[in-house]
Amino acid sequence: MADVNLTISSGVTVSIGVGRSSSNISQYFIYTDGTDTVRRGVRDGADVFDIVLTSTGFDGVENTDWKNKESYPIPNS
Repeated sequence: MADVNLTISSGVTVSIGVGRSSSNISQYFIYTDGTDTVRRGVRDGADVFDIVLTSTGFDGVENTDWKNKESYPIPNS
């Protein structure tokens, strides 16, 4: 998977993972302002919002290196 980075004038960088999936849409969108890094995405049938806690970040262990802050079930259509 490759990342496409877009820096907004306010200094926020949006990193969009471009990978191969049935819909060609990344599972997560990652946002950073150079200090904090968060991601929004879909996991286990829920809309999730996660935040990095350590320098290992999302490559690390949940609740040690990153933490889920919000999770909302996605209703079936």
